[in-house]
Amino acid sequence: MKVVGISGSLREKSYNTIVLRLILKRFEGLGVEANMLPISTFPLYNPDERIVAKAIVDDANRQIANAHLVIFTLPEYNHSISGPLKNAIDWLSEPYMSSVFKDKPIALIGVAPSPVGSARAIAHMKTIMGSLLARLYNRRDLVVGEIHNKVDEEGQVKDAAFQEMLEVYVRELKDWLRINS
Repeated sequence: MKVVGISGSLREKSYNTIVLRLILKRFEGLGVEANMLPISTFPLYNPDERIVAKAIVDDANRQIANAHLVIFTLPEYNHSISGPLKNAIDWLSEPYMSSVFKDKPIALIGVAPSPVGSARAIAHMKTIMGSLLARLYNRRDLVVGEIHNKVDEEGQVKDAAFQEMLEVYVRELKDWLRINS
């Protein structure tokens, strides 16, 4: 089983990237191959520049195609997903109606310092992934508010309840994949 994680943030010490690493580490502990797919190398989307972006897009498409699950961690900017994440998705959304996301199991995690996490970014991402015909994990979204009280910038978990939440979520995702594969 393979899992690919995509953080919607470009910051190295972003809470979204930290939480994604924590989740991928837990998958590895369950014997699952887990890797991060960076979005920082995608050029600004311009269909006229397909040749320039070909290697980056082909590599990302290959990683996603070979994954059994793609996990997105979502910061929230102006009540939506980040510009860099939308840009990467735009590159990966071709060909229309049969992109690499079609029928791909997807999990969404919203991480933010605000009390409501990034619930609105998750709502927008559901619309985007729905338009790409992805298979969304709908048992529950993982919305993590007040993240600064749960982990530090070095990736150390400070909150036992959050630690347990991560463990349970990863087990639920693995079970969902096993049942729906």
